[in-house]
Amino acid sequence: MCRSRATACRSEKILDDARGSASDTGSPGPQVSRSTALLRSPGRCGSAAPWAPILEGELGERAARAVDEIARALADFPCEDLSLGGGRAGEVIFRHYRGESAEARLRLDELLALAQALPPRPPSLYGEGLGIAWVAAHLGLGDMEDLPEAGLFALPSDFDLINGVVGAGVHALERLPLPEARECLERCVDALEESADGAAWRTTPRDGSWQRAKAPGDYFDLGVAHGLAGVVAFLGEAVAADVRRSAAARLLVRSVEWLLVRRLPVAGPCFPAIVGVGVAPEPSRLAWCYGDLGIAAALLQASRRMGETRREREAVEIALRAAAASPVEGKVCDASLCHGAAGIAHVLNRMFHASGDERLLRAAREWFDRTLRFRRADAGIAGFSAWGPDGRHDEPGLLIGVSGIGLALLAAATDVEPAWDRVLLLSGM
Repeated sequence: MCRSRATACRSEKILDDARGSASDTGSPGPQVSRSTALLRSPGRCGSAAPWAPILEGELGERAARAVDEIARALADFPCEDLSLGGGRAGEVIFRHYRGESAEARLRLDELLALAQALPPRPPSLYGEGLGIAWVAAHLGLGDMEDLPEAGLFALPSDFDLINGVVGAGVHALERLPLPEARECLERCVDALEESADGAAWRTTPRDGSWQRAKAPGDYFDLGVAHGLAGVVAFLGEAVAADVRRSAAARLLVRSVEWLLVRRLPVAGPCFPAIVGVGVAPEPSRLAWCYGDLGIAAALLQASRRMGETRREREAVEIALRAAAASPVEGKVCDASLCHGAAGIAHVLNRMFHASGDERLLRAAREWFDRTLRFRRADAGIAGFSAWGPDGRHDEPGLLIGVSGIGLALLAAATDVEPAWDRVLLLSGM
């Protein structure tokens, strides 16, 4: 798909400047915030193909039935969690994209009222306060005075997407062109530049975490959810929004080069989840949150923003090698967006629509079929349960629950573009 001449020329200049600096150092469709969508359009020419369903026949019918059953099951599911990642805010997004705009507005109003009583907490994109604020901004349904003021544009101490600076930046992107949002984005880029250890960001493992079991000390996380790939995708969005463009582009080029050097010399999936002193090098699981597929999506998005065609092709090949793994080989244990089959399928679907590569289309269909095969008639919410180290759980939310699964299935079975996946840093391809 082509780009406009002006956009391509501007991207090439950004890339040249950055390299020089680096060497020195079911309805008519839901409505989302129009100004935000325009400001962060992918930069392709007007002839780009619109979003289209990829599931048809028996597979499409299975997907549609699953979406309907998820909607019915969520209506009766008790949930006190208000968060975007695990709770009711994720369901608001699902209802809206299913065409239930009035119901989504009603549920969002309830969440906004409840959010007023939330105790002060560090801002987290997938948490309650900031997560609800992102939903309100994305749907264009919440007034600023309805939201808790404290922390709306504050920066967390961590750097990542889920709990850190990148997540705060994703929320600010959704609120452009507000001056407060642009100022927050500038602070995000500045904070990332100041906290970088060269071209990456260190993480201290938390006690009891799986990272602590693998890393004796600080490590570098390569994933989208908690690591470098998430930073790469966000910096591409900062460049596209013309926020600290030179600094963001310079840091982006360095980070991509640092990331690609960490590939392991193996034939299949090749990126570790984490690297560091004393960490045994091994390929990560297959998922959006960690591993080759999420990294490929971040690389494609950033390459599109910077006008680097060679990197775009490289990202597609990385994704295809990863997608060839079986669920057992990829350690895929459920259907969730975060680390399950629906997330894998949706990333492949998004990359297919961005690249037009038919191999990605075939892989996406296969992984949607696998998503639906995780359903069990006598278990979970609408047959879906989430895997965890301590067993399986019924989860309603966006990241590991049925709201996210339903959104991925809707994107595959309808012509409504899934702009909601901006929260996953996937919409900039």
